[in-house]
Amino acid sequence: MGKKAPDDNDRLKAGTLKQDPEADTVSMTPPGRNGKRPVLELLGESDVFGRDRTPPRSAAPPVEIASAADLLARDFPPVRWVVPDLLSEGLCLLCGSPKIGKSWLALGLCIATATGGVALGKFRVEQGDALYLALEDNLRRLQSRLRKVLCAEPRPVNVERLDYSTACPRVSDGGLLVVEDWLKAHSAARLVVVDTLAKIRPPRRPNGNLYDEDYAAVQGLKDLADRYQVALVVVHHLRKASADDPIDQVSGSHGLTGGVDGVLVLKRERGRADAVLHVTGRDIEREQELALQWDARTAAWSAVGDAKEYRLTEEQGAVRRTIATAGRALTLREIRDALVEEGHDLTQNAVRLRLLRMVEGNVLRRTGKVYALPRNEEHHEQQEHTVRCEHSEQIEQGELEKDVHRVHRSPATVNSEMDESGLPIHRPLESKAKRDVFGMFGALARRPDGEVGSGVGSAYLDDPSARATPDGSRESKARSLDGAPETDPETVQ
Repeated sequence: MGKKAPDDNDRLKAGTLKQDPEADTVSMTPPGRNGKRPVLELLGESDVFGRDRTPPRSAAPPVEIASAADLLARDFPPVRWVVPDLLSEGLCLLCGSPKIGKSWLALGLCIATATGGVALGKFRVEQGDALYLALEDNLRRLQSRLRKVLCAEPRPVNVERLDYSTACPRVSDGGLLVVEDWLKAHSAARLVVVDTLAKIRPPRRPNGNLYDEDYAAVQGLKDLADRYQVALVVVHHLRKASADDPIDQVSGSHGLTGGVDGVLVLKRERGRADAVLHVTGRDIEREQELALQWDARTAAWSAVGDAKEYRLTEEQGAVRRTIATAGRALTLREIRDALVEEGHDLTQNAVRLRLLRMVEGNVLRRTGKVYALPRNEEHHEQQEHTVRCEHSEQIEQGELEKDVHRVHRSPATVNSEMDESGLPIHRPLESKAKRDVFGMFGALARRPDGEVGSGVGSAYLDDPSARATPDGSRESKARSLDGAPETDPETVQ
């Protein structure tokens, strides 16, 4: 059998027919010499079968479109802050590396909210109901953490307004309904914490779009937070790769960070007690970095100020300690090597900039290529170091009592001389430690009537046999500890 010649219906289905709305008839033109396919000309809005060619249109969903002038005339309640300038109503991600203290921070926020206490040791919060979904903890661990945090409080606190659960279905399996039912039953709710996102988000599809899935994973939680005007904090992790922008370190795509109202990023180096909390969000007028300090005794984070100022102050202190320990001026490379050994991750250029700022602020002085402490502080450090060393050596050698006999000036004349810069000159034999010992022995030599007499510690003060020498000192036959006269080998030639 031969092949059937294609008719108009076959060509229409194959898409090889062209419609001409200006034609009033349907005609079939044979193919020309140029090899073009036949063209089907249609009439008006109907095809050759009389069917309507206009595509069906579904009803548009109701969308409220209003004037900007009407919006400006409306009154809205102010934003509700759980932690002032840090955590507002809406959906917020709390991100950090594993085992870095995220859960402790989240638990502290819940306790502060439920008790109307202080968050991060600094921010007074308004009391309200709180829900903590500790999905990675068991009851024993959660109880232990609660006891440790509450025992550090200065007075007993009531945590009846803090609810918890260690299990919750995923948002796609009824998890949203669980949270919404709790919000309906607690009209004074202010905070809900989900620890962690991986326990509640829907499972990924094999061929799904990563951005779309991340965005959809948090939209249901965001709708609840907006509808009930509460802060809903979801604990999440950071990726291993480092980035200049803390937001880029959040694990996942930008669908997560773009679909939430705020992001808190907690960063801490292993083995260190201080951390940095990066704060950003739609209601945050000014992004900030808070320096946090971990207290192992209270198991709590405390805000200690702006991270940049705290970091600069800490680094300045490390530089000053390095120079003071060395006892001499140090070069840029020597200072940088010492800071790296202490755990400060700083490049040589970064250290150079910090040293220049310290020189401009008179925190350090620079001579050529070396850096040293200011002259007044350097003099003080050297004197303190000399006093400590001499005191230790004299105690070991048993010479402290002899120093008392060799004192030839009263304590009132100590520090009466000044050097070129106007600083007092500390004599080795007139250090504070030795004057204290002198006073101790002098007290032992007091007479019963309260007057200071001849004896240990006062031989050169009231001994009539003492005489002046040509160099201005005094010599005498000093009494020994048992009362017998003895000769001072340093004053008698």
